[in-house]
Order: sequence, then C-alpha cells, then structure tokens
Amino acid sequence: MEMARCLLYEKKMPLKFWAKTVNTTSYLLNRMTTRVLRDKTPYEIWYGFKPNVDHLKVFGSPCYVL
Repeated sequence: MEMARCLLYEKKMPLKFWAKTVNTTSYLLNRMTTRVLRDKTPYEIWYGFKPNVDHLKVFGSPCYVL
C-alpha cells in the first residue's frame, strides 16, 4: 500500500486512480527481486524463468487516445 500511495503522490494523480495504482503495484512487486527469495522474483519462483519487463512504461506518463 505504501508503494501505491507514493506513486499517486509523486505523479499528483487523483484518488480515483487508486484501484489501478494498487493493481500496478502488485504487478511490479511480483517482478522485483527480494532477499527472502535469494535475489529471485516471485514470478521466477512460480514459473521457473525470469519475467520479461520490456513492455513496462513510466507510471503516470501522459497518454493520448487515437
């Protein structure tokens, strides 16, 4: 929850994006290494290979509808 609050605060986003922020936070945390898992990600432990993070974009960046 702390990471979600920080993302909203840093980008000065309204609270109506709280649910999207929490979903994004959990997605990111599952792809980040931890000491408890000996520098492996939860995704890597579950599926057996490292996750691809090439598709990630900067949170809160402006977007335009075509």
